[in-house]
Amino acid sequence: MRPVRDDRALSFEMININFSIDAGGALEKIRSLGGEFYNKVVVSALNATAAKARAEMTRRITAEYNVKAGDVRSQLFVSKASRKNNKLFVSLQAFGRRRGRSSRNVIMFDARTVEGRGPGKRVNVQFPNGDWRSIVVKPGGGVSIKIKKVGGRKLIPGAFIGNKGRTVFVRTGNGRDIKAVETLDVPGMFNTKRITQAVVSKVVQDLDKEVVRSINYYSNKI
Repeated sequence: MRPVRDDRALSFEMININFSIDAGGALEKIRSLGGEFYNKVVVSALNATAAKARAEMTRRITAEYNVKAGDVRSQLFVSKASRKNNKLFVSLQAFGRRRGRSSRNVIMFDARTVEGRGPGKRVNVQFPNGDWRSIVVKPGGGVSIKIKKVGGRKLIPGAFIGNKGRTVFVRTGNGRDIKAVETLDVPGMFNTKRITQAVVSKVVQDLDKEVVRSINYYSNKI
């Protein structure tokens, strides 16, 4: 891939990664057929390629991380193709579950309560919303999670599941305060080099195919 400065550059924006694909070879096939036909073909090809890129992102992330496809897809957004700085432009972006936050609670990684051994100790803890509650803590207990498909589960000592099963917390300081346990969210998963390169490679492969497919479709409409 190399940047180009004319309207042959079909630009994609993925999360924090910007790159341009030189699609000049494919688009030379339709350049002589007129601007309206050209735009229809390119816009159609871009939109189809972006949709495939979104599916590939989902597939790659769920193959490596222990997350559900629905959780990934809900955080991936595709814009329709448009023209920007003399380029036809489409964006595929991943957003954190919460605006402005790149982390997410570990509850989504198949969090399970691990019971400790021995007599339990009742402790009063204060939740982030200010409420005080009493919980029983047993030595050696906590919450186990599995972030990646390959490898075992990880124990978070002393953690517990609260908020009606939606959040993993851990006690801090003197044990009376608690905080949510968080890790990377979907944008961080995609930004791993291996996944990013695989998705970019798929975009390059699909774009030429979609241009040809779009040419055939609109040629039959003339």
